[in-house]
Amino acid sequence: MAPKKLQRGNWLITAPLVCVALAYLLLIFLPGHHSTTETRTQIQEQEQYISQAQMTVAALQAAQSELSKAIEYTTQWEKDAPTSDSLAQLYGKINELAKATGVTPTRFDPEPVLQRALIREIPISMACTGTFSQIYSFLSRLESLPETTWVTSVVFEKIDQKSQRIACELKLVVFAGNSENSGYAKDTD
Repeated sequence: MAPKKLQRGNWLITAPLVCVALAYLLLIFLPGHHSTTETRTQIQEQEQYISQAQMTVAALQAAQSELSKAIEYTTQWEKDAPTSDSLAQLYGKINELAKATGVTPTRFDPEPVLQRALIREIPISMACTGTFSQIYSFLSRLESLPETTWVTSVVFEKIDQKSQRIACELKLVVFAGNSENSGYAKDTD
């Protein structure tokens, strides 16, 4: 059986179909596919942006909550911090605490106030006598005062071998606001 010769009519149909298929491929399908791929990429980028924005909103809310707590704490601290006018009352309160716990103050020396950029440090040197439990009770109550008080140094010394009483040298620092320099008072007024 001899192969059939392609007839001229078959080429007339096939050639335009191939041209139409190539034109569709080059003019419609490939540009559309490229455009679809670009659109999908843009949609993925926007979905990532939205998910990151949601995480950012949660982080922003957490930061605002922390800021509110910090402002609340700072406001309370400023209310509790002694002013220049109330230092004498604070010194009296510390001496009363000592007496209330059975500790006998033997020396009470307020030192010059140290001005820092945002706070003032009020150092106090103090000597007292009492039993260990009395001094411990005094220190515990001292640290529970609303004013921020740090005990920076404690030295114990036994008075004599027969007595349970001991001598104690303390160095304290009470912190107070320096609101005229802090900027906080200016911003909230």
